[in-house]
Amino acid sequence: MENVAATLLNGAAAWEREQAKEPVAPRDDQFIYSKRIIKETEQKTGKVQTYTDETWGSVDVSKPSLVMELGREMWEEPAGKGAGVWPPRKWSELKELPQDPEKLCPRDCAPRRTRHWPLCPASRRSRE
Repeated sequence: MENVAATLLNGAAAWEREQAKEPVAPRDDQFIYSKRIIKETEQKTGKVQTYTDETWGSVDVSKPSLVMELGREMWEEPAGKGAGVWPPRKWSELKELPQDPEKLCPRDCAPRRTRHWPLCPASRRSRE
């Protein structure tokens, strides 16, 4: 029965991908929900601790966002006027970002900036 359900769901997902013309963009007045499951293993004892991180982020950062990480709940205040977050949450701003890592973080980006972006090509080159 499991294989039948998986086949059905995979078929439905494939059909949906074929029908989709463009990705659905969230509106500025909505929230984006994300969920991650993290498992930490104590090396000495082998005990596994599981955490579920969940985030409800305001798309245009004009409303408080709820972040639950490692069992703690935190509210992020809305961004002030003219302020923003990185990476951007507004779909219109995300669409403008280059998808090529070299263009996202050019060779001449400052070391202070690359320190926070360990996968940045310029950062990798400086360590080689």
